[in-house]
Amino acid sequence: MKNDRRDFLKASLGAVGATSALHASSLTSAGAPTDGKGRSQPPFRLIWEAEWNDMPCADYPLTKERWVEECIRPLMSTQVDTLLYNLCSSDGYVCELKSGELLMDHFDQLGDAWVWRYRENTKRLIEADANPPKLAVEYGHRLGLKVIPIVRMNDPHDQFFRYEVSRFKKQNPHLLLGYGKYPINWETGFKGLPPELKKGIDSFTWGMFDFAHKEVRDHKLAIIEEFITRWDNDGISLDFDRDPRYFKEYGKAENAALMTGLMRQIKAILDRTGQQRGRKLYFHVRVIPKIQACYDRGLDVVTWVKEGLVDAITPGCGYITVSLDLKPWLELIAGKNCWIYPSINHWRTTEETRAWAMLMYQRGAHGVNLFNYGHLLFGHNAKTPPQAERQNTIWFSEAHPDYYRVLHEIREIQSFEFKNKRYVLESVPHEAGLEGNAGKAARDYRAIGDIVLPVQLAPGKHRVGFGFADDLEKARRQGATPQVTLRLKIANYTPPDELDVSINGSVLRRQTRQTRAVFIMNNDTWVTYPVPEELLRLGDNAVEIDVRKLNPQMSENPVLKNMEILVEYDAGLAAAHA
Repeated sequence: MKNDRRDFLKASLGAVGATSALHASSLTSAGAPTDGKGRSQPPFRLIWEAEWNDMPCADYPLTKERWVEECIRPLMSTQVDTLLYNLCSSDGYVCELKSGELLMDHFDQLGDAWVWRYRENTKRLIEADANPPKLAVEYGHRLGLKVIPIVRMNDPHDQFFRYEVSRFKKQNPHLLLGYGKYPINWETGFKGLPPELKKGIDSFTWGMFDFAHKEVRDHKLAIIEEFITRWDNDGISLDFDRDPRYFKEYGKAENAALMTGLMRQIKAILDRTGQQRGRKLYFHVRVIPKIQACYDRGLDVVTWVKEGLVDAITPGCGYITVSLDLKPWLELIAGKNCWIYPSINHWRTTEETRAWAMLMYQRGAHGVNLFNYGHLLFGHNAKTPPQAERQNTIWFSEAHPDYYRVLHEIREIQSFEFKNKRYVLESVPHEAGLEGNAGKAARDYRAIGDIVLPVQLAPGKHRVGFGFADDLEKARRQGATPQVTLRLKIANYTPPDELDVSINGSVLRRQTRQTRAVFIMNNDTWVTYPVPEELLRLGDNAVEIDVRKLNPQMSENPVLKNMEILVEYDAGLAAAHA
């Protein structure tokens, strides 16, 4: 069994009737603030989405005090206003539920020490009357946060980590997407599949639930209802992108109707419980970034918005970031009591997170969602540069001062408007036929075809669009001296290659080009140019690479793997004059 779970985590990217009238009336009756025109104010601004399902993997014994230190302390005195917390992995939970299973509880023996800690630390918390949902509500509300639990609607981890499979799945193989087509063997999982079955979306979704079965929908509904009613949470968040497949067939209206029926049931529970508590409970969903692709998977988001079923939507979920097009989503929710909160996935440097957040606000987002940022998976200590390629597990007290800096900045634009930023374009391979959730299969699965990179640099012209949200002219008027650098990571670049790079039609001077190998024994080279600020514009921009001639001694064409635009406000006048 693979010992480093983090590597797997990184690889993984109708008509309105009487019921909807009740939903619409409940939006303002339960105490949600309005804008004076009947439309609610956006309920969130800066969302912290905590993957607390990993917390019990930490050192044994895990005490309540340690849990609070690592889970709650990072949020104190920050701009975060909303906490989404996840305690689920596969079909198990790292908390005590009456309707759901304790993760890995039905195994007599475990083959990995970290898996033993995973289970035993959870049991220890429960025995100490420190059930994580109870702690989340208690401490989150003390900080003045909206506290909302997450339920993953489908999760494939058990296909890769055999100890995560639940009794319910083992006892009901007929409820799975791969039933009758794939060999369902939890001992060997994905790794044990023959090579011909390891390619395409079916290869990594066979062990997930098929929501065509009422037993599956009832199973999920019971867990969701318990989270809503048992603890004083402020709503529910359904993660439909972890993972985004729910039916064997695509594009069937019957499937969409079944899922919408489930959504109506959940909304009714939220409304009833909210009325009992005298305040509004919020309904948040995470979905793939294309509205039509959502429908094809059985997620009729158009009807959900039309009927007032959901209050907040996170499209893309961090598997697509700076390339995310918010316009269709903003058009969908126009005039409705529903709001859009794009997400970024896994910890990023402060400069990269600032640039992404600035771009999302510029495109009309009502707030932003930081997903899976925790220091237990991606931490670095005070002696490690924040740009280090490999992060590790650390305690919060050991975290680098830069690690959580964005929690103090990105809720309000004026807090980071003229601070350094790093626009980083996403890159996902295009190749079909790769093993598992990779290449074209990953692009199709998460509906992230808008990601352009990587690009093969054959002779000819190649265009890569990018968004830009820094108002450089305003910065200069206010006394800053911004410097902009374009960075291209190109595989198999050699100096004999003849190419010109332009931004918005203006060619960058070859004499200003600098190159440096990423590592002396691999093929990647950073090619950088200083960019005159007048070439950039707010909104959409484009880089064009005109490849005139390639090194005839090289058998492989160069490949543009990554692209970054750095904006530095702290370089000073010396850099500007240079």
